[in-house]
Amino acid sequence: ELEAINLWAARALYHIANIHKATSCIGDAVGCYEEAIRIRSQYKSAKRLNSALIHLDFAKALHDRQNYDKSIECYSYSLRIFLTHFGKDSLDVADTLTGMGKSFAMKSVFEKTMQCYDKAMRV
Repeated sequence: ELEAINLWAARALYHIANIHKATSCIGDAVGCYEEAIRIRSQYKSAKRLNSALIHLDFAKALHDRQNYDKSIECYSYSLRIFLTHFGKDSLDVADTLTGMGKSFAMKSVFEKTMQCYDKAMRV
C-alpha cells in the first residue's frame, strides 16, 4: 500500500512540475521532476515508460535552465526506453532526439546536433 501511495505522489509531483514549467517557474519544475524521479526509482514495479516521460520533461526543463549536460543525460535515458518500447519510428523518439539536438547545439557540439536532427527527421 505504501508503494501505491508513493507512486501516486510521484505522479502528482510530475503534474505539478508540468504546471510550474508551463507558468515559467522552471526552478520549481526541476525540483518536482527530481523528487518524482527519486520516488519512482525506489520501486522496480514502476513502469519504465512513465519514467521515460518524466525524464523527457525533466530534460526540457533542464534545457530551459541552461543545464545542457544534465539535459542530454535525461534525454539519453528517455531515448533508450522509447527505442526499446516503440522502435526508431516513434514520435516520442523524434521529440527526444530534437530536444537532445537543441541541447547539443547550445553546447556548440554541432556534429552531434546534426546527428540528432538527422535521426529525428527520418522518423
